[in-house]
Amino acid sequence: MPPFRAPRVDATAMRSSRAPPLPAEACADHRRAVPVHAKALDLITVETALATDPSLLCIIYTYGKNHPAAKVATETWLPYCDGALVLSDVNDTDVRAVAVPHEGPEEYQNIWQKTRANWRYVSEYYLDDFDYFVFGGDDMFVLADNLKRYLASPEVDDRNARGDPLFLGRRFKQNNNWDRLFNSGGAGYVLNRPALKLLYDSFDHPDCQPHLKGFWEDVMVAQCLRKRSGGNLLPYDTRDLAGRERFHPFTPGQHLTYRARPDSRDWYVRYSIDLKQGPECCSTQSVAYHYIKPDLMRHMDALLFRCPRASIEKPRRPP
Repeated sequence: MPPFRAPRVDATAMRSSRAPPLPAEACADHRRAVPVHAKALDLITVETALATDPSLLCIIYTYGKNHPAAKVATETWLPYCDGALVLSDVNDTDVRAVAVPHEGPEEYQNIWQKTRANWRYVSEYYLDDFDYFVFGGDDMFVLADNLKRYLASPEVDDRNARGDPLFLGRRFKQNNNWDRLFNSGGAGYVLNRPALKLLYDSFDHPDCQPHLKGFWEDVMVAQCLRKRSGGNLLPYDTRDLAGRERFHPFTPGQHLTYRARPDSRDWYVRYSIDLKQGPECCSTQSVAYHYIKPDLMRHMDALLFRCPRASIEKPRRPP
């Protein structure tokens, strides 16, 4: 790789910028504005991370024209992470964005090169500072405390303690092929330190197609990790004990209301594994959503983090 020029920044700078609680009237306004999303969010238990939980660096990628959307992320969910980075093509102190150069043009069709450069930046500056790293676009929304509590669960923590590389997210089967599992990039995916080191050390290997121009960066990350681990590092099953997903590639309301037709050729049906629908779509310990526009991001921030959860009468769920 060529010499790297992007500067290191303080990844913990956002931790002190959490918004205060909202009054009851404002909370009611948020619920009325997005009733279907609010109903979906009512199914979630918002947890509080413990001091003993693993540390989490949250990374979003963006570009200059979309900095207003990225700024909303910095004002809502990003401050709940132990560390947070906004990686872009231009520096912007208002968003705390760092310009990270990459091979080729700044465009959707070249996200693989943008992803390679961004993970390289994270690896060279922060690999030893955090236990886990979650990565996604500026329209991702992460419940950081829920994610940290999941990462601290015995099923995950035991493997991490052994030094096993871990690759977590929403598993998809590429073209319904079990030999081509990948984690959806939209919902964000998580690497622990050994997995990130493997990815970083492998980026220039031909198996990882270092000069490819393409938008399917999530498929490429999975391919790189799979091939460079000898087929041992595959997307981890992150569903809860009831088979409900924790990482969601769409908005809360879309997941709650989605119904697949019996003859559906929808890619989401073909790519999903044991897809559940309706209220069973989503774990009560859900951790991430995708396609969250700025207005919805503010509503979600209010309903999940700034309004009293105890005042919400939740539907009963099976144990």
